[in-house]
Amino acid sequence: MTTGKRVAGKVAGKKTRRLAKIPAKQAAKRGTQNATSAATGANAPASPAALIQLKSVEFNTPPFRRLENLRVEIAERLTLIAGRNGVGKSTILALIAGASGMARAGLKTYLGVGPSVNAEEILKLSYAREYKRSEADRPFVLLNYKVGGTVFSKKGNVSGNEERLRVVPRNEPKEALTVDGVDIPLSGKVPLPTIYLGMTRVIPTGEAEPDAVDAKQISMHADDLRLYQEFTDAVIHPGPIDEDGTVTAQRIKGTRKNALYSNYSDYDPTTVSLGQDSLSAIATAFASFSKFRREMGNSYRGGVLVIDELDAGFHPRAQKDLLDEIKSKARDLRIQVIATTHSLTMLEYMHKEIYNTKLAGAPLDQVVYLKGGNPIEVLDVKNFHAISADMHMELVLPEVAKAENVKVYVEDDEAALFLRAILTTERKKQIREATAHNLDVIPVHVGCANLVGLLKADDYFKTVVIAVDADAKAGNSPNVVRLPLDPLNTKKQSPEVILREMCIKMIAPASAGAYPQTKKLIRSVNADESYIQKNIISRQKGEDPNAKPVEADREVAKAWFKRRLQHIKSMKLIEGWVADNEAGVKEFMENLTRAVRSVTASPAILDKKTGKRAVIPLNANLAANDAVPAAQA
Repeated sequence: MTTGKRVAGKVAGKKTRRLAKIPAKQAAKRGTQNATSAATGANAPASPAALIQLKSVEFNTPPFRRLENLRVEIAERLTLIAGRNGVGKSTILALIAGASGMARAGLKTYLGVGPSVNAEEILKLSYAREYKRSEADRPFVLLNYKVGGTVFSKKGNVSGNEERLRVVPRNEPKEALTVDGVDIPLSGKVPLPTIYLGMTRVIPTGEAEPDAVDAKQISMHADDLRLYQEFTDAVIHPGPIDEDGTVTAQRIKGTRKNALYSNYSDYDPTTVSLGQDSLSAIATAFASFSKFRREMGNSYRGGVLVIDELDAGFHPRAQKDLLDEIKSKARDLRIQVIATTHSLTMLEYMHKEIYNTKLAGAPLDQVVYLKGGNPIEVLDVKNFHAISADMHMELVLPEVAKAENVKVYVEDDEAALFLRAILTTERKKQIREATAHNLDVIPVHVGCANLVGLLKADDYFKTVVIAVDADAKAGNSPNVVRLPLDPLNTKKQSPEVILREMCIKMIAPASAGAYPQTKKLIRSVNADESYIQKNIISRQKGEDPNAKPVEADREVAKAWFKRRLQHIKSMKLIEGWVADNEAGVKEFMENLTRAVRSVTASPAILDKKTGKRAVIPLNANLAANDAVPAAQA
């Protein structure tokens, strides 16, 4: 940033602070053309001239009304200021509008007035409440501007007397200055065309007395008329227009209502809707800036368009189209638009574009949200939900991150029952906290060898966890885990065999102390060893006495399990086995956690949208510890 060099000089007979000219490459801004080396002399402006832009508005102590220790950043193109009623939005607009203008430069808008307005013409100032004799006690606003790389400030406070109060912008520090060839008066406005559009733009003409409405035809430059019509057509198409190079200028006597309308073929300008009324006022302002740019030539340094209640009268689709057109015309005319709104439609539409990470570079637009209270605060608007909640006066509770699911494939329904019994609510919580993922158990009804073989057939199976029987041959793939084995079982470690052998041991006198937690659950449903003998161990009706042993044939095992499933569930045999196998379950949970991490942090993860492999950075939370706490059985 250039701070400049002080040079002795005279401006209107007053002491002058003159800042050194900024090099052309520093003066270039997005949306403008570069300053050229053709400009010569200490104070000669670039061609085209570097823009004068408002960068921020500050309130300190003492407060200006309710605004204190507050900084409002202003964007290069469009700034939307929002908040509930009474937070100071219109006050900020008035102070911005009153700090710049060119009333005496010979420029006229298409409404016949100079591009300038005073803050006190917008704000009703109270002598009793807002005037202080001592300047040190006066509330003030500080407006910071930038030309190229040079910053200067205007300070405004309430001055005058009981008959007339004013907010006069004065240089801070109190010296006249010259910036990039532009004289900035010690006491007065920044020489920048400024148009303010208040709510008088939507006073219904139809409600005025007929003799108070004054209308006449005026000519408009062809380029400006084209801009005006393109702007209005893009937002609310007015229907056929009589193309004769003129527009209808219409005002209501005794008010500040003054507007231009196209010559509509099918209806009279006095019958337009409130939205069309507002649209015509905004379009007229842009046409006027087009006129200023043409008339000022290379001395044109942009401008400021200030609009109160931008959304007034527009339906949601028109609100979005209006924002698009404002941004387009503001970019072309190199002006800043600062507006207030209560429309969540507008705010959300702007928010999505501003925080769209796919767009390169810093955003040209800004949403500023003023949160009510004492004091007023600028809300962090990165999360649109915070804006919506404050508009509706709702509490913003901490968001609970929604964990994604990881699929866990198991061989069959029997293995799924065992795994779901292991994954109690507490253990699922442990997995979620350790991996940020939930588990979705899916039986795929294939043998262990086929299930593990899928890993070689398709990379998709590297994105899921595969759980196999405790004694299965599964290789060393990080996403394959073995279910807990039963240390008391010396036969096959399949779910069916584990249950059968456990029941045999529970009724055998030699192992009467085995599986105490399971026995406790059995007794809780009024069952005992004889019930186990009859309904689990003994051959059931219809079973082949010559069938192979359960541990010898997979299909026999499945049929054995299915026939006894109701009793297995009623006695909670699987839950009991899990409770009795604390060490095995603990080891399994540690292995399962590592397997989930391997698929959620693996370079083989698939992109859900494209279906292709995508590299995903390792989540810091997942890498924190390798093991989860032991489950409490």
